[in-house]
Amino acid sequence: MEQSSSNFLSQGLKLVSNCPLCKKPHSTDPHIIEASDEMCLVHVTCGHCKHAILAVMNMQDVGVSCTGIMTDLSKEDTDLLLDGNEVDIDDVLMTHEALSTEGFLSHFRQKA
Repeated sequence: MEQSSSNFLSQGLKLVSNCPLCKKPHSTDPHIIEASDEMCLVHVTCGHCKHAILAVMNMQDVGVSCTGIMTDLSKEDTDLLLDGNEVDIDDVLMTHEALSTEGFLSHFRQKA
């Protein structure tokens, strides 16, 4: 990574250095999922409260912007998600059919 990209990444990682829930510094290293010269997708897990964040960092003319979302995905889950195949129309139809069957729904209904 070039010097400007390295600086961008360093600035961006500072934005996700504190957990938004417990406010403690992250005790684990961020996991960089994808990175380019202007964008970086990072998975960060708080070592204290164990909550995870997926953050997208973008290089702007005036600095770095960061948008994060809380997630229950692990670092490994994010890798699998991004390496997996795209959902196509057949996947959607199969899911709809499975959700529509009585057998599927009976697993989630409480017995009176």
